[in-house]
Amino acid sequence: MKGMKAQGFTLIEMIAVIGIILVLVVALVPRMEANRQASNDQVVAGYLREVQKYQEMYYGLNRSYADELSDLTSLTPPLDSAPNGVTVNFITTGVNYNRDYCVVAGTAAGQYWFQLTSKGARPVTSAPATGNAPTVCDPNL
Repeated sequence: MKGMKAQGFTLIEMIAVIGIILVLVVALVPRMEANRQASNDQVVAGYLREVQKYQEMYYGLNRSYADELSDLTSLTPPLDSAPNGVTVNFITTGVNYNRDYCVVAGTAAGQYWFQLTSKGARPVTSAPATGNAPTVCDPNL
């Protein structure tokens, strides 16, 4: 069978395709991790917006802000529990809950801890989520 060409791929072609796939994977993995962290941060920020709404409802009923998450879950309708992996801490040191509140939340899979006060939720950029949660409120945020 002279003149018939063997069908299939050569070794060089296979190596070239595998190399291209590896380059694409190496280029995309860091971007996927950054997107995952940003997504987790959005989950935390969204939950803190809910906590803020419930804090204002609680204040309207009690003339002081709640200093525990369980106080907010007793309202009607109750505040949902924190999403999986989200840590929520109420900071009580140096905060007068008759006038304001401070809640810190984050997830180990995110980029930052977030601080929530009556002024809104802000990322605490000095405290990466891989470290310990902040234990004091930063009034400058």
